[in-house]
Amino acid sequence: EHRADEALFGEAQSLAIVTIKDKDFGKLEKVCKAHSTPCEPIGRVKGAYLVIGEEVRLSLESIKDAWSGALPGLLRS
Repeated sequence: EHRADEALFGEAQSLAIVTIKDKDFGKLEKVCKAHSTPCEPIGRVKGAYLVIGEEVRLSLESIKDAWSGALPGLLRS
């Protein structure tokens, strides 16, 4: 089992967090295995929140705002 802080903030290369429907996880897992890429669920989107264990509960609105504002914010700096 992995620690949540390692999964979220570790310095391992090529980490990606994807959001898919539960019914599609098997498809994603198959693609990952075909490319020798590990695949592990770390959380769930529940309603308007991303929940990862007890450590993380973020509103989807705040995640979207952070994502969509990141590059423009850097360019203004």
